[in-house]
Amino acid sequence: MHARAEGPKCCHLIWMTHHGRSWFKIAAAARFCEHAVRHACTSLGWQLDLVAVLPDRVHLLVLVPPHEDRRRVSARLRDATTQLLADAAVVPKEAGTLWGDPEWCAVLPNAVARATVRRVLRERKAQYDAGRDDPGTGPGEAPATPPA
Repeated sequence: MHARAEGPKCCHLIWMTHHGRSWFKIAAAARFCEHAVRHACTSLGWQLDLVAVLPDRVHLLVLVPPHEDRRRVSARLRDATTQLLADAAVVPKEAGTLWGDPEWCAVLPNAVARATVRRVLRERKAQYDAGRDDPGTGPGEAPATPPA
């Protein structure tokens, strides 16, 4: 029997901000974070499948080579992204630590798991974006005033 060539593995990463701070509440900061993640993935030779930047966390689906150690994927990408954010002064230096510990990384075992996570993340991002118009509304919260 022939050995099947192993393709890239899909990792779901979650980075929480330090103490749950809403660093990415401002749309421009969230967009820059997304661009920084994309650039960091490219520099590492990885493919970014999906990124959802929420005010206090970042969810990622990243395709990495099969030889990459799951325990190092998140740290390598987070460090590269953090450096880009620091260079651009997106988060003030006096703010201290940007990311909380521990980061989370799971390898998705099949296409069904990948599609499910992708769908859930898109829904969460859409909920947050829909609520961004009302300053009193956060992800998953009802509007402060009921619609007429």
